Amino acid sequence: MKARKTEKLKRSELQRLNKQAFSAWRQEYPAHTLELTKKYLQADQENPWIWLIYAQTLTILARYRESRTAIIKAIKLLEKDKYRQYLAYAEMGHLYKERGKYSQSEQWYRKAIECRPRNTSGYTYLGAVLARQGKLKKAEQCYRKATRFKPLPEEVHLNLGNVLRSQERYKEAERCFKKALQVDPKYALAKRALKDIERVFSMQKKTKSRRKK
Repeated sequence: MKARKTEKLKRSELQRLNKQAFSAWRQEYPAHTLELTKKYLQADQENPWIWLIYAQTLTILARYRESRTAIIKAIKLLEKDKYRQYLAYAEMGHLYKERGKYSQSEQWYRKAIECRPRNTSGYTYLGAVLARQGKLKKAEQCYRKATRFKPLPEEVHLNLGNVLRSQERYKEAERCFKKALQVDPKYALAKRALKDIERVFSMQKKTKSRRKK
C-alpha cells in the first residue's frame, strides 16, 4: 500500500513538473525551463518531449554539446514512431543552424522530411539553410514544394519571394509578397519586402522614361 502511494505521488509530481516545464517553455523562460526539465529528468528519462524542450533550451543557452546529447536521446526514444521522430530530427537541424553549420543542418532537415514528406515546415527549414549557403535555386525548389501542402503559412510565400528577389526575379517576388499579405494583411516583413520591390519598379520606370526623352 505504501509503495502504491509513493508511486502515485511520483506520477502526480511528474505530471505537475511536465505541465510547469511546458508552460515555462511556451512563455520563453529558458532558465526556468532548464531547471524544471532537469528536475523532471532526475525522476524519469523516458519522456522524449521533455528531452526535446530540454535540448531546445540548452541550444538557446549556447550549451550545444549537451543539447546534441539530449536530442539523440529523444531520437532513440522515438525510434518506433517515425512520424514524431520528425520533431527530433528538425531540432537537430535547428541546433546546427544556430551554430552556423548549415551543411550539417541541411542533412538533418532532409532526415526530418523523410519522416514527413508532406509537411510544410520541413521544406521551409531546409529552404532557409540552402539559401544561407547561397544555393538559391535549390532553396527556391524547396519553398515551391512547401507551397503544395497545407497548412500554408504566410512565411512560405515570404521566403520564396526573398529567394526570387535575390535572383532579381522581381515580378515573381512581388507575387509572392502579395500572397503573403493575402494570408496576413498585417505581415510587416512582407509589407517591407513588397515596398522594396515597388521601389525597384519605380526606378526602372523612371529609367525607361528618361531613355524615351
